[in-house]
Amino acid sequence: HANVQPIRWVYELFLKSRGAYKLAAATGGQKHVCEVTLKHLGIFEDFDAIVTANDVLRGKPDPEVFLKAAKLIDVD
Repeated sequence: HANVQPIRWVYELFLKSRGAYKLAAATGGQKHVCEVTLKHLGIFEDFDAIVTANDVLRGKPDPEVFLKAAKLIDVD
Protein backbone atom coordinates (compact mmCIF):
# COMPACT_ATOMS: atom_id res chain seq x y z
CA HIS A 1 0.00 0.00 0.00
CA ALA A 2 3.02 2.26 -0.13
CA ASN A 3 1.97 3.37 -3.60
CA VAL A 4 -1.42 4.64 -2.43
CA GLN A 5 -1.71 8.36 -3.06
CA PRO A 6 -4.74 10.53 -2.40
CA ILE A 7 -6.43 12.50 -5.14
CA ARG A 8 -4.88 15.86 -4.35
CA TRP A 9 -7.96 18.12 -4.59
CA VAL A 10 -10.12 15.64 -2.64
CA TYR A 11 -7.45 15.33 0.05
CA GLU A 12 -7.11 19.11 0.34
CA LEU A 13 -10.89 19.50 0.65
CA PHE A 14 -10.88 16.76 3.29
CA LEU A 15 -8.16 18.52 5.30
CA LYS A 16 -10.16 21.75 5.24
CA SER A 17 -13.35 19.97 6.27
CA ARG A 18 -12.21 17.69 9.07
CA GLY A 19 -13.26 18.96 12.43
CA ALA A 20 -15.72 21.38 10.85
CA TYR A 21 -18.23 18.75 9.71
CA LYS A 22 -19.13 15.16 10.44
CA LEU A 23 -17.44 13.10 7.75
CA ALA A 24 -18.34 9.73 6.29
CA ALA A 25 -16.54 7.52 3.81
CA ALA A 26 -18.78 5.49 1.50
CA THR A 27 -17.24 3.03 -0.91
CA GLY A 28 -18.16 0.13 -3.12
CA GLY A 29 -14.87 -1.44 -2.06
CA GLN A 30 -14.22 -4.03 0.59
CA LYS A 31 -13.96 -3.04 4.26
CA HIS A 32 -10.39 -4.28 4.82
CA VAL A 33 -9.08 -2.43 1.75
CA CYS A 34 -10.80 0.80 2.80
CA GLU A 35 -9.48 0.59 6.36
CA VAL A 36 -5.91 -0.21 5.31
CA THR A 37 -5.93 2.63 2.78
CA LEU A 38 -7.32 5.24 5.19
CA LYS A 39 -4.90 4.13 7.92
CA HIS A 40 -1.99 4.32 5.47
CA LEU A 41 -3.00 7.90 4.64
CA GLY A 42 -3.28 8.69 8.36
CA ILE A 43 -6.91 9.76 8.17
CA PHE A 44 -8.87 6.71 9.35
CA GLU A 45 -9.66 8.23 12.74
CA ASP A 46 -11.00 11.43 11.16
CA PHE A 47 -14.16 9.76 9.86
CA ASP A 48 -17.33 9.63 11.92
CA ALA A 49 -18.65 6.76 9.79
CA ILE A 50 -17.26 4.34 7.24
CA VAL A 51 -19.59 2.26 5.08
CA THR A 52 -18.30 -0.28 2.60
CA ALA A 53 -19.70 -2.95 0.31
CA ASN A 54 -19.53 -5.31 3.29
CA ASP A 55 -22.08 -3.18 5.16
CA VAL A 56 -24.90 -3.11 2.60
CA LEU A 57 -27.11 -5.58 0.80
CA ARG A 58 -27.07 -3.80 -2.56
CA GLY A 59 -23.82 -2.56 -4.07
CA LYS A 60 -23.22 0.23 -6.53
CA PRO A 61 -24.82 1.62 -8.58
CA ASP A 62 -27.52 1.28 -5.90
CA PRO A 63 -27.23 4.30 -3.55
CA GLU A 64 -27.57 2.19 -0.37
CA VAL A 65 -23.91 2.68 0.66
CA PHE A 66 -24.25 6.48 0.42
CA LEU A 67 -27.65 6.59 2.12
CA LYS A 68 -26.39 4.47 5.01
CA ALA A 69 -23.31 6.68 5.44
CA ALA A 70 -25.46 9.80 5.43
CA LYS A 71 -27.82 8.33 8.03
CA LEU A 72 -24.89 7.45 10.30
CA ILE A 73 -23.79 11.10 10.40
CA ASP A 74 -27.36 12.43 10.68
CA VAL A 75 -27.61 13.85 7.16
CA ASP A 76 -30.93 13.56 5.32
